[in-house]
Amino acid sequence: MRIGVLDTAIFAHPDLAGHYLAETTYRPPAKAVGQWAGHATFIAGLIVAQAPAAELRIRAVLDNGTGKATAWDTARKMAALATDGLDILNVSLGCRTDDGDAPLVLRRAVEVLGRRTLIVAAAGNHAETLFARRPSFPAALPGCWP
Repeated sequence: MRIGVLDTAIFAHPDLAGHYLAETTYRPPAKAVGQWAGHATFIAGLIVAQAPAAELRIRAVLDNGTGKATAWDTARKMAALATDGLDILNVSLGCRTDDGDAPLVLRRAVEVLGRRTLIVAAAGNHAETLFARRPSFPAALPGCWP
């Protein structure tokens, strides 16, 4: 099974050796790292624990320091993974819009990739706030599993 992970850059952790291909790996600076650094490593560890034979394709879209990405960059990374023969794509991020409509680029990326790949996307972790009542994209799009 081939699983894509769209997240931060991954740390080259020994427990994950041989389980993934990544376009970039993250080498932490000598000083303390931000709260986002290592998120992809955590997600990859969860996946490998449940599916040890899975082959992971890690693509960094979230900045390791801020945890942010643009909808455009996210859609581009999703489109780039369309040729990797993924069975599942884990999208460890989401965005909300003022009008509640999905960004067109994310909608299109899900339409194209979701024809042949199961997309599992983060639905958010903002608890019971007004912000959390808005849909999170791409998770709220048809073709995604939140």
